Amino acid sequence: MEPALLTVILGFQPILTLLISKDKISPIQKYGILGCVIGTLIFSFNSFSIGGANIKNILFALISLAGVTLGTILQKKRCTQYKLETNLMVQTGAASALFIICILIHGYHYSLSYSFALSVLWQGVLISFISSILLIKALSRGTVTNISTYFSCVPAATAFFSFFLLQSTISLNMLIGIFVIFISTYIVQKPDSLTHTKKIAKHE
Repeated sequence: MEPALLTVILGFQPILTLLISKDKISPIQKYGILGCVIGTLIFSFNSFSIGGANIKNILFALISLAGVTLGTILQKKRCTQYKLETNLMVQTGAASALFIICILIHGYHYSLSYSFALSVLWQGVLISFISSILLIKALSRGTVTNISTYFSCVPAATAFFSFFLLQSTISLNMLIGIFVIFISTYIVQKPDSLTHTKKIAKHE
């Protein structure tokens, strides 16, 4: 499956989260969530392709979308009252058990190298540990719908990392998509700032 297609599918998470969680948000925030999805579509436009995707791949992508969405909602509703250490221990323990089962069933082959070690550290420390801490703390302070919009920023952040670290190119549509995503995310997080700006404009 092409990464752009997967990005588009996962990009619908904010809308799916809103529909399932039924969070009460303002109309301005709803427009912001829609903007995040539109920005993701613009960001992925040039590289979007069905490519080698089949029904099985798309089904797995949809399962991933459902898993991330439901996991975030359950984390907010059921787990934020637990201590951070307990929360992380349960998450990493469950994930480790699942990975071990998959390895026993399908086998796992790797080549020990610098790239492999760096990838493991990146996934284990930054993605699985630090990002989980930030997500748990964010969910304890805000609505699940608001927090879900931050996931829309992942492709944009990845593009910047690739540009500065791997010298990859960023096309015009990617820049436009990044701009739309960031502005829309700001609207969702800070809707009062727009209302305040309108009030000032009317007063003037």
